[in-house]
Amino acid sequence: MKNQKLISVVVPFFNANDFIEDLFSGLSQNSEVIGEVIFVVDNGSDAPSIPTHDCGFEVTIVQTPYKTENGAGLLRPIGFDLAKFRFVMFLDPDDYYIPDALTGYVEKVLSQNLAFSFAGVRKVDNNGRLIGSYIPKVNKHDVQGLLKKHYTIYCVSVIVDKSRIGEIPTTDLRKRNDYFAWYHVVMFCLERELQWGAVDLLIVNHRFHANSLTSNVFSSVIWYYRFLRKINLSRGKSLRVLVPYGYNTFLRRILHRGEST
Repeated sequence: MKNQKLISVVVPFFNANDFIEDLFSGLSQNSEVIGEVIFVVDNGSDAPSIPTHDCGFEVTIVQTPYKTENGAGLLRPIGFDLAKFRFVMFLDPDDYYIPDALTGYVEKVLSQNLAFSFAGVRKVDNNGRLIGSYIPKVNKHDVQGLLKKHYTIYCVSVIVDKSRIGEIPTTDLRKRNDYFAWYHVVMFCLERELQWGAVDLLIVNHRFHANSLTSNVFSSVIWYYRFLRKINLSRGKSLRVLVPYGYNTFLRRILHRGEST
């Protein structure tokens, strides 16, 4: 088709076959977007059970070269390096795209010339019931807003233009590794004066589990502090960032159900 868009979707995978039908269903319902899906399988995981029906996406399954379980911070860069197409997206194996949402997303990325972009998510429970939704609002070049969580970059809503951003950083952070990656990508864009920012669309159904990191206040703060130290913020600056981060993450969630967590 003349108007088809080609994307690479990278999926760090660990024992998530219960959700894989939804993942492929979301891909097949985006009729003007095709490409490839790269599953990067962590050690200790069952292999992905790929549906037999054709979703229009070529499927590649690769095993992590590491010897132990590693987490997405090491798996996503492997898939990114293997990606064949210009636009690379990242999907958790239990999440799935909204039908036909990717077409408009890619068109906006092209029209706004965005090297790095992120969009909104619908938060759903395990049965797909809507819990809330979030669309990021970003002032231009607002990196401090990212650190203080004035807005959230959901990994499953990201598009990276691989032709201009040649790599994403690797990190051994088991949690908040996506924050580490996107902070460095944003800084790369700023240094090279590349356009980046939010797109005002809902594009993915993001499962919000009761035992997820964002449901656990203490764990979230600890891992976020580790992320801040990993990007070389001093202890003092890290603690100053944690205060607004804590407010924007948790108090706002309590006061305004359905906002970003």
